Amino acid sequence: MTAKSYDPETTLATYEPGGVFGDIYDYFVQYNRTVVGARLAGVGTGLALGGGMSYLSPQYGMACDSFRELEIVLPDGQIVTASNESNPDLFFVSRGGGGNAYGVVTKYTVQSRPAGQFYAGNVIYAFDQTDAVIDAIENFIQYNTDPKAAIIGTYEKLPTPDLELNLDEAILMFLVYDGPDAGTAFSNFTNIPHLINTMGIKTYPEVVNMPIPFSTELSAGDNIFRVGVHRPEGGSYKNALNEWRNWAEDNKGKYILLSLDFQPVPKSLTDASKAQGGNAMQMPDGPWFWLNYLISTPPLMSDADYEAVQTSYRDMVAASSNAEGLPLFINDANHDQNPLQTFSTFAKLQEIKRKYDPDNFFADKTGGWSFA
Repeated sequence: MTAKSYDPETTLATYEPGGVFGDIYDYFVQYNRTVVGARLAGVGTGLALGGGMSYLSPQYGMACDSFRELEIVLPDGQIVTASNESNPDLFFVSRGGGGNAYGVVTKYTVQSRPAGQFYAGNVIYAFDQTDAVIDAIENFIQYNTDPKAAIIGTYEKLPTPDLELNLDEAILMFLVYDGPDAGTAFSNFTNIPHLINTMGIKTYPEVVNMPIPFSTELSAGDNIFRVGVHRPEGGSYKNALNEWRNWAEDNKGKYILLSLDFQPVPKSLTDASKAQGGNAMQMPDGPWFWLNYLISTPPLMSDADYEAVQTSYRDMVAASSNAEGLPLFINDANHDQNPLQTFSTFAKLQEIKRKYDPDNFFADKTGGWSFA
């Protein structure tokens, strides 16, 4: 199911769920258009049902905010259309309420977006720039007002001994500007002494194919994601980073790779979401940010060792208390974090779940999110 189409009169795009976003971006670039979707080319389309953070999100909201119509197969086999006019409750919950919870989406109709030249790339630092980079991230989250500028800040930790030289650590920034000239939007990052700077003019397919260091290690083990959510005030940036780094030092040999990703949610994003009717998260006004915690474990760990390290990592993440009143991000959440329960709309989602899946088929048969 990989069909795609574009209507130049309405600027609406359609795609089916069988491919990955890289294929979708490659298709629509012929029209100088793209869709709001994954930031990595190899990610599947189901990401959008869990919200979907994009480099375009500060301008246009989450991927799910661009939905205009969905073709959905319900648990009883019915094929229905969900939109603002048809089954609006099902449409609401499908925008960020998570995949395989209410039905199987077999066709997406979305608002496409213009895609020309982007000024984008990676800036990589040694870990002795920890404080400078985290301060620059904090400054960007709180004070950047240019919706064309997007970042991801990634701290990486390898299991190798550091020999007191920080050889097991690196900081990787993804900096993306929708346009050929970013002005001073990223100067706080590029002015910090760095090891590598790949910033330059790129197409959108080139943006989402920017190389990721340590990718061979990332695919070698069992990769588990967890998520946190924080407000920019109160120093939670450095507290979370320090707790994560201390855990990494205390657990050498129990992971192949650790990653801590800072993902800003600016007010321009939440405003764009609200302007399109909002989504299942009903996102409170930005700025705030999600933290994505990744652990990749060695492939030959014993079951006991695996459970022990995952429990310890879970407890470390949980100890970095989340901000009240903000939703956890389904795309980055672990099943035991119960992200739906953090949504202000949870009671409404439960009601819609009972209407469209009264037998709880998806949770019982496919491992969908819990509505208990």
